[in-house]
Amino acid sequence: MANLITGGDTYTRDMGTLVSEMVPGTEYKFSDLIGLAYDHHLFPFLISETGSLTPSDRSRLGKIIRSYVDRIFQHRYRFCLSGCSRNTERFFVQDLIQTSNEDQQVQQV
Repeated sequence: MANLITGGDTYTRDMGTLVSEMVPGTEYKFSDLIGLAYDHHLFPFLISETGSLTPSDRSRLGKIIRSYVDRIFQHRYRFCLSGCSRNTERFFVQDLIQTSNEDQQVQQV
């Protein structure tokens, strides 16, 4: 019997993989996330084998990705968004365990 972690929810599975491939603390433009998703064969229903997206698919993927902002993945990584507009927005991952350890070290000093 198969053990389904996401219950067939491919969006969440693909977002979990995308977040795990992001370097914590590094900012990514939306186009960077598309490239990372393409490199790891994520969201194949939107990103073609050539890596291209129609304007409609690009919009849909943006809505999907933004819906996961502030979600925690693998009990460790928070998917975050900074910026005030589509031109300045940047996505990043916050490592909650590393942040927690740094806070404890500061308190011990």
